[in-house]
Amino acid sequence: MYTCSACGLQVAGKRQFAVHKRTHKGQKPFSCTKCNKQFMYKGSLVIHKCTPAVEESHVCDICNKQLANKHGLSIHRQRHTGENSYHCLTCNKVFIRRDLLSEHEASHRREKVFSCSLCDKSYMTSSRLKIHMNVHTDKHKCGECGKCFADSNQLKVHIRVHTGERPFQCTVCSSSFKTASALVNHGRGHTGEKPYRCHLCDKAYSISARLHEHVRVHTLERPFTCSLCNISFRTARILRCHKEVHNSRCYPCLYCGKRFKSNRLLQGHVLIHTRAKPVSCKRCSHTFTYHYQLKQHMLEAHNEGAWYTCHFCLKKFHKSFDLKLHIYRHEGFKPYICGECPKRFHSRNALTFHHQLYHSDKMFDCGFCNKSFKQKAYVYGHVKRCHSDVDFNNIETS
Repeated sequence: MYTCSACGLQVAGKRQFAVHKRTHKGQKPFSCTKCNKQFMYKGSLVIHKCTPAVEESHVCDICNKQLANKHGLSIHRQRHTGENSYHCLTCNKVFIRRDLLSEHEASHRREKVFSCSLCDKSYMTSSRLKIHMNVHTDKHKCGECGKCFADSNQLKVHIRVHTGERPFQCTVCSSSFKTASALVNHGRGHTGEKPYRCHLCDKAYSISARLHEHVRVHTLERPFTCSLCNISFRTARILRCHKEVHNSRCYPCLYCGKRFKSNRLLQGHVLIHTRAKPVSCKRCSHTFTYHYQLKQHMLEAHNEGAWYTCHFCLKKFHKSFDLKLHIYRHEGFKPYICGECPKRFHSRNALTFHHQLYHSDKMFDCGFCNKSFKQKAYVYGHVKRCHSDVDFNNIETS
């Protein structure tokens, strides 16, 4: 058995191992003598030579894409339908062959033991770390801005930012792009092709990165953490937007210190501490803290407004989102999966509650005594029961 140092896959046979290593190095040793197109495998070259022209029968009936042969059309259709596809249970990446999935899953089982001494990045192999170290040297340095890159290809793409070069042109519209992958992603906007499908809720995306972001909705994974307030987010884009808000939040709460970017948001938050009820019903004497509570009251007490009715059991709801979660229960649809155990849930709140209760060490402390609780809602109930005599209006910040 030969063990690959890049992904940990074990291959029986020296020749098969040599072929496998090409997938990491990007080698394509087989070239077509007519069009100079290169291939990684000899079989791919044979198929290419046998089908020099695209036949009319090898056209996808979903996106009208033309394929070189019947086998290529069959594999392409699997990306639309999801048939005979293999999903990685860790990152939801989709593969059309089981051996490709096995090779990919090996990368998750290996630990990133090779750490960079100059930054916090880690890698599974020493060769990957060696390539990364170029970022900290001048080997691939941009002459315009001084930024360094891991390899020459990354530098080549970056230079196009300064030169404005966009060599990849869309044949449908006038758009042009700096990279071939960006052009491919753009082209799917014209064809409507969405090959990356979530195996949990059947949502489909044209870009694999969007699918990876979507999967975190089910798993509640939040890998991007703000260094200023320690709040975590699903995507880097949301984290960037969050950091921009830090400097603009100049309205602090006098009770808990939480900051807001507008006085209107601050005043709405303060109502939690003061327990004031400024919203009143015009038909009766009931008062409420927020307008959505008044809207709910008008529906229940005075039958004013629009209900959302379940077509299964005719149960009525105030909000469309509540109706959506209710229908999930009728259909048995549980798209939210716990990352620590095999349990599944109808809603994100139910998954969050389960995770905090059974798999999280995070505790919520009472500000008036030394008690701690697993849920924030438990703190509110505790304060209401045990500290009802506290006058929130007289609390001063330290």
